Amino acid sequence: MDPQAVTDNVLQRKRKLTYVVIGFIFLLSGIEYAVVLPTIWMYLQELDAQPFFLGLVLSAFSLTELLAGPLFGYWSDRTGQTKFVILLSNCFEIAGNFIYFVGISKWLLLSSRLVAGIGAGAGASIFGYLTRTSSSQDRVTVFAMAMSCRQVGLLIGPAFNVFLRYCNFNIGPFHVNKFSAPGIFMCALWTLMQLMVLFMFYDLPMKPPEVLEKENEPLLKQTENLNPELTPSYGTINNTYKPSTEDADPTEYSSNTCSPTSQIITCNPEHGAQDGNCNNIQNATGFVREEIVTLLAAQFVTLFNQTALETLVTPLAQKYLGFQDLQNSLLYFLCGIEVCIVKK
Repeated sequence: MDPQAVTDNVLQRKRKLTYVVIGFIFLLSGIEYAVVLPTIWMYLQELDAQPFFLGLVLSAFSLTELLAGPLFGYWSDRTGQTKFVILLSNCFEIAGNFIYFVGISKWLLLSSRLVAGIGAGAGASIFGYLTRTSSSQDRVTVFAMAMSCRQVGLLIGPAFNVFLRYCNFNIGPFHVNKFSAPGIFMCALWTLMQLMVLFMFYDLPMKPPEVLEKENEPLLKQTENLNPELTPSYGTINNTYKPSTEDADPTEYSSNTCSPTSQIITCNPEHGAQDGNCNNIQNATGFVREEIVTLLAAQFVTLFNQTALETLVTPLAQKYLGFQDLQNSLLYFLCGIEVCIVKK
């Protein structure tokens, strides 16, 4: 058999196993969020926490995830060791959920979500990994698969509380009840996930340079004889226009900087030391384009309203409808089904 064919088959097998592991990681992240949410309010009440503590505990998870995400992503991009990053983040998930299970005070519960949120920050590394190892043709499919797995976790997570509510036993000095059971349950699942990552996840090689070069090619190219005033500001056109130094205003153009006469920032390769600065400016300006700002703002409003509603549901349902853990779990389960139907 052709050695190249054997190598390709092995690489394909590793890719499939790795993507399966990534799917399970997002599945568990969805389950963790959904299995904790229906009972955490009553858990805090059992620990004599004030009502505002519910917002603190839920926000703590998102806060540390926000802070840890860029750090894990930077580490993964620099070293290429995404597997090690995931193994480390899973340790935080295991520790955080075990602390949640112990839960002898409201402050310990707050600490548990802070620690678990650090583990959730590995999502940034995983998305970067998928970008580096997937082609432009199948990247959307791979990303959709990962997010679909998380949505499935959000759907089935509340259903686990139907069974966990019957827990009433001791593990050594710790008592397992319907409020602490989600913690030890997720601790066990993340421990199993640690084994899956250890034996089934592979740091796949990056795409060949020619593939990267092809993907980085601009969609449109502009020649020098085009009027730079007609150049759009979105950065999708490779503008190679340079004004003549005889006609250009010195205040508008400098040979050692990017050309401000065009709305697109271009760099002069002859000034190597400054190319990095120009590239940084180009990368930064990509995030302030009108369509990007609009999409980010819409995403922010959507997530803000969603989390605010999810936080208020359990206290309000308990006060006005008398809902307990079972009713809350069924409510979130039905909401998950509705979200899946709407997304289709």
